[in-house]
Amino acid sequence: MTVLTPGFIDTPVIPKLLEDPGALPIKPMSAERCVTQGLEALRANRAVYIPGLLNRIMNRLVPPSVTQKMEAKMLKK
Repeated sequence: MTVLTPGFIDTPVIPKLLEDPGALPIKPMSAERCVTQGLEALRANRAVYIPGLLNRIMNRLVPPSVTQKMEAKMLKK
């Protein structure tokens, strides 16, 4: 089993949640790329996997409280 913890994924939900999806600080990852990386992590028997280099970097450098505030602000409406 692998726990996949993606960031923003390019799905039909994003435009509905945000007034301007182009204003996101990072471009959402394609769903296909997320699935491919998740399946590779599963095959490699990884317990937890964060797809996307930028998502992994942000996860290590940005404190959770800052991330939560950013996401709340982006998804406010």
